[in-house]
Amino acid sequence: MVFTTDGTPLQGLTGGFEDARRVDFIIPVEDRKKGSLDIVIETSCNDLFGISGIGPPRSDRYFQLNSADLVVPNEEAWRLGWDFQTLRELVYELPGNSILQNKALAVANKIMNTFDVRDSDRTIKECRKIAEEIFGAGWEAKKDGVYKEGLAPGKRPQLWGVGDCHIDTAWLWPYSVTQQKAARSWSTQIDLMDRYPEHRFATSSAQQFKWVEQLYPKLFERIKAKVKSGQFELVGGSWVENDCNMPSGEALARQMIFGQRYFQSKFGVRSTVAWLPDSFGLSGGLPQIIRGAGMHNFFTQKLSWNLVNVFPHSTFNWVGIDGTQVLCHMTPVDTYNAQATVGDVRRGIWNHKNLESGDTALLPFGNGDGGGGPLNRMLESLRRIRAVANENHEIPVVTVGVTVEDFYQDIHESTNEGSDLPVWHGELYLEGHRGTYTSHGSIKKGNRHSEILLRDVEYLSTLASIYGKSFLYPKKRIDDCWEKVLLNQFHDVLPGSAIGMVYEDAEVLYAEVAKEGKALINEAIGSLFSGSYSLQNAPSSGRLLAFNTICMPRKEVVPVSLEGSAKQSFRKEMVQVSQDGKIEIPVDIHSDTAYFECAFGHVSRPTNKNTTQEAAKFEVCGHKYGDLSEFGYGVAILSESKYGYSVAGKVFRLSLLRAATMPDAEQDQGRHAFSWAVLPHAGHFFQSDVVKAAYAFNSPLHLRVVSDQKALGFAPVPTPKPLFTVEEAPNVILDTIKRGDDDNFSNSANDKSIILRLYEAYGGHARGKLRIASHLKISKAVITNLLEEELEVAELIRREADDDTLISLDFRGFQVITVKLYLSSEKPTNDAVHSDNWIDVGGASI
Repeated sequence: MVFTTDGTPLQGLTGGFEDARRVDFIIPVEDRKKGSLDIVIETSCNDLFGISGIGPPRSDRYFQLNSADLVVPNEEAWRLGWDFQTLRELVYELPGNSILQNKALAVANKIMNTFDVRDSDRTIKECRKIAEEIFGAGWEAKKDGVYKEGLAPGKRPQLWGVGDCHIDTAWLWPYSVTQQKAARSWSTQIDLMDRYPEHRFATSSAQQFKWVEQLYPKLFERIKAKVKSGQFELVGGSWVENDCNMPSGEALARQMIFGQRYFQSKFGVRSTVAWLPDSFGLSGGLPQIIRGAGMHNFFTQKLSWNLVNVFPHSTFNWVGIDGTQVLCHMTPVDTYNAQATVGDVRRGIWNHKNLESGDTALLPFGNGDGGGGPLNRMLESLRRIRAVANENHEIPVVTVGVTVEDFYQDIHESTNEGSDLPVWHGELYLEGHRGTYTSHGSIKKGNRHSEILLRDVEYLSTLASIYGKSFLYPKKRIDDCWEKVLLNQFHDVLPGSAIGMVYEDAEVLYAEVAKEGKALINEAIGSLFSGSYSLQNAPSSGRLLAFNTICMPRKEVVPVSLEGSAKQSFRKEMVQVSQDGKIEIPVDIHSDTAYFECAFGHVSRPTNKNTTQEAAKFEVCGHKYGDLSEFGYGVAILSESKYGYSVAGKVFRLSLLRAATMPDAEQDQGRHAFSWAVLPHAGHFFQSDVVKAAYAFNSPLHLRVVSDQKALGFAPVPTPKPLFTVEEAPNVILDTIKRGDDDNFSNSANDKSIILRLYEAYGGHARGKLRIASHLKISKAVITNLLEEELEVAELIRREADDDTLISLDFRGFQVITVKLYLSSEKPTNDAVHSDNWIDVGGASI
């Protein structure tokens, strides 16, 4: 990368001789006049894709700088080269014996016969004049004005070209290298914007922007200026381009919440287009989350990699499991790294799956990862292709100078707000990249445990900030933990498809989250019960309490860690661990459908292979449970860290281990510890408590020892009265309790709010009541979107029998509802902590 001497990145450089080669740095005019230039060039030991291709990096491979020359290029010769390349592409890409194809061939041959290396200056000009027989007279002088011609009134371009640079946040390189890639790529694009006024560049991933902000602050200011001018477009609205199969519903929501809030705070804008071109399949719960985060359009591409079935649509309405839909475009160009060639432009039309209803395509062009995004030759190519289309109707009309948002707005306007488009219901399953639900088991475990841990941290910290003594809600510390978890959910990290050194970094992040999360829980509980102790620091006698962080009653055996003084008082128990690589359970159940938890709900999948689509789903993703049921009876498998399930007839399987050798040759070597359970149940899945059992299985109770009940004011509560309860709707889950994102966390001010996120878990309607215990005084309640923006005011109903507050909530199947409670300035009553969330395990001596 080229820097000024004060550390401002100017442009990236890419060596080698492949398509991504970018070795020219144009000396600014003022420095040419001055006669001197001081720059710093940083070099890195990288190929475009890591160091050793799709595999672990080789420590014995070295790179060197072979030359650094000061040159004066023959610009007309370069332009003739671009002319000839476009003519060549027309010859090879257009149908044989078409008028334009024949003419392009004739013009190309004429140029070859005219050019004379012994008289290059004169013949280059002649050759360029000959090329105008295809491009049109005087086309080049129009520059970006070429895109303003050639369309009859009321006609629209067919291809919308937007620069793109898909930078994998980690894959064949660690996170630290991506920080450099982002700076190199984005500084290069700013340079191109200054040289080509029509150039628009779209990119995603708030995490990468934060890295640039921290490491390259002067570049970040240049990016902000280009965002303001409309040339640098923020898409995606997510923290990273995350995996969409394994993260929980709340984690997927946080991806969008953190991304959108970062973009809003730093650039004053939010994304309107969700952008996940490379994720390995997409959960049916995603459309509702996208909409809830303020976006109504979606771009993806990976399903063009299907190994069995060709996905039937290019532009369509994607309807999620709850009925929410987003307008989805899957570019028929079949890549998010297009080279802006004639072939790319033609493919955008002839490969389009539903031209009858949506006749445009997005052309995301540019070299991804280490390639730095679009090259100037790509912008030159598109100008020439448009010039050809202005003169001849045998090639689709491409336009540049538009944004991704412009493209989707055009689709909405031309398809009657999408009502003319085909519809796809449910998940977008990728028939490829197998084994990603199981590979790198410790990372899967770190993800699940971190999600659960942060849910508990937020709940306990919320209680402590309301009832605890001088406790300030640790918003920044919690957000820092979330950012680490969200980073590790990148679509090449969580699925296990990266090199080994990526997982060394990921394990460190999970360890930091675990350490900080436990510390935050201890601080919150310590504020609520100042006389309580952890088991490690417990006194010789006392009462053992367990805190239940799921909003449903539970009764179970409590596992106790035998540490400290507790070692002397509790008996050790033996636990049986399976040694098999896969659980395979034969069940006497006949059903065509099995059920697997996904983000904010479940997805039903066939157990047979009647069609190629069904046969391709030989392993599927599930979160905390999978279930196979028939009338009157069913069996569920519960898991605390595994995601790969399969059902073949009457055989139910859970994948435990997968040790691939590429790109990480040492993947999953070593000792593994994990838990799973078989849960037989009466009644069909829809009549069972499988969802609640899976929550409990994944949510360990937090144990404390109380030495002085009187000092605590604690007394076992014979009739449970938790802080929040969902009544009259057993199919509704209260999943998240936290403080409002826009609260003031710098002091213990009274302007506090609580966020509750609930969802319907079985796919049916529900009319329930959210009960708020009387000791919590509420001044106002509103329904919000995921960004906590008010949608409607909720009515507060006081129940005279117990003085509790009720809020009536109506759910459709799998609907997510976010409730924001504004707390009254009236101080909560002192008995507020006397909740059945504290379980008195017993008074045995410790």
